[in-house]
This record gives sequence, structure tokens and C-alpha cells, in this order.
Amino acid sequence: MLNQLKEEVTPILRGIVGDTTTLLRQEIALARCEVRQDLKQAGQVLAGLVVGAVVATMAGLLMCLALAHYISWSFPEIPLWGSYLSVGLGLGVAATALLINARRESKELELTPKQTIQSMKENAKWIAQTI
Repeated sequence: MLNQLKEEVTPILRGIVGDTTTLLRQEIALARCEVRQDLKQAGQVLAGLVVGAVVATMAGLLMCLALAHYISWSFPEIPLWGSYLSVGLGLGVAATALLINARRESKELELTPKQTIQSMKENAKWIAQTI
């Protein structure tokens, strides 16, 4: 009787172990996929920030020079350094607004593999019930 019970239980246990192993492999694959997707999204946001910062810097520099000279030419009583100062302050305000917006967007990024965590909780519950 003990041998018969052993012969009946052994395939069941092997099946449970096999299913658990397969399940864990699938969970790891899902986690990798989710992390890759989140990193890709973060990379796209970062690339946009970098390109925007470079373009804004170039445009700001050229506009700063042009506007400072225009102010100095239009208002001869303002020295050239005063024109540069006023333009620099204006660009500083704009840069601050852009950085605050980028910081807000970076806080909205979610890098936690939520589907994997939920699935692993369900799997743990299923394993506990099966055993």
C-alpha cells in the first residue's frame, strides 16, 4: 500500500515541481520584458530632455546675444553689460520653468514591474493552495 501511494504521489509532486519551475521561468521572463519596456520609456524621456536642453541652450545663446545688442542699440543709456544681464535673467526664468516641468515628468515615471509582482502573488497563492 505504501509503495502504491508512493507511485501515485511521485508523479503528482514531479508535476507540481515542473509546473512551479515553468511558472518561475515565465515570471522572470515577464519581469525582464517589463523592465526593458520601462527602461525604453525612461530613455525616450531622457533623450527628449537632452535634445530639448541642447536646442534651448543654442537658441538661448543666440537670442541672448541678439537681444542684448538690440537693447543696447535701442537704449543707448543702458550699457552693453546691462543688456546682457537683463537678457540672462529672462533666460534664467525660462530655464527654471523648463527644469520644473522636466522634474514633474520624471516623477510620473513608473519603473516597478507591477504585472510581475501581481502575477507572482497570484502564483504564490496558487502554490500554497496546491501543496
